[in-house]
Amino acid sequence: MDPLRFRFRTIEPTADAPTYRRQSGSCDDKRLQLGSRHWDLGDLAAVERDDSRLLLILNASDAPPQTCTISVSRIDPAELKRHLDVQRSRIRAERNRLRLATGERSAPFRQALCRSCEATIDLTGFAETPQAFCPYCQTISTVQPGVSPAANETEFRLCEVCGMFSRPQSFTSFYFYYLVVHSGFHARRTMRCPACMRAAAWKMLAANLLFVVGVLPSCVQLTRAYRSSRGNGEFAGLDPANLRARRGRLDKAIEGYRQILQRVPCAAGIHYNLGLALYTQRDLPHAAAVLELALADCANYEPAYRLLLRCYEQMSQPDQLQTLSHRWPGLSG
Repeated sequence: MDPLRFRFRTIEPTADAPTYRRQSGSCDDKRLQLGSRHWDLGDLAAVERDDSRLLLILNASDAPPQTCTISVSRIDPAELKRHLDVQRSRIRAERNRLRLATGERSAPFRQALCRSCEATIDLTGFAETPQAFCPYCQTISTVQPGVSPAANETEFRLCEVCGMFSRPQSFTSFYFYYLVVHSGFHARRTMRCPACMRAAAWKMLAANLLFVVGVLPSCVQLTRAYRSSRGNGEFAGLDPANLRARRGRLDKAIEGYRQILQRVPCAAGIHYNLGLALYTQRDLPHAAAVLELALADCANYEPAYRLLLRCYEQMSQPDQLQTLSHRWPGLSG
């Protein structure tokens, strides 16, 4: 395949801006080149994106872990991240398949393709369930033959602010200030659910009223926030249900979630939201029961696993903890 070519600058961990000269980089289906350095894509443990920046974590078997943060140009950083995820997930899954073929592990190899980013999801050791969680783009895909997925299910993931399963969208916080002899602005982009977008947009508008320059961006974001709930398709009603759950009105939230589950029978994210709300209310037994339903729909849904782990730890149930750990190969709490 033709390699992706881009320009980049390295960012020091303590710096807010790139500190080195711009260099050339490229990436094919096996290796990532950053200037004079070459990285094996199969050794990339994580690739995280923050706007135009990428955080790369290299974890080779014969060397200590390395981290590198770069600012990317001449290519969409999202495109580069997706390419890295697709190729490294394919390589890592193939490595695992070869290990199984040599008899080092007893579990049969199993994989699925993410419907959102096309990364390879290694499902080895997990129970077969209708859905699979992609650790690369954080979406849930329906992978079981004969089960019809919701048309827009790959648009849903956890909100970066409230942590609930929703349909988050890019939101830019913009604040302008003028201090007689000095003026400036602060901008930050996050992925927020509609409820979190609305709260942030009203706060931004109130803070920018004193300085007219920031009012227009605030109004734009406020309009986007109130339009963002449209187009949820079979997940219609999710945002109001999430808001009620966050406010402790669980009876109303449960009714909203039940209506969604009638349209989307396999929806691990919906069960996760209810489990999170119950956990917040300190109703640990019911939270654990609902989170088990989430894992019954999606056996490798890591957010549900992490929360269920905390439930069993706080309820002091070692037997359930041990059983849960056996269901999660290669993961620890």
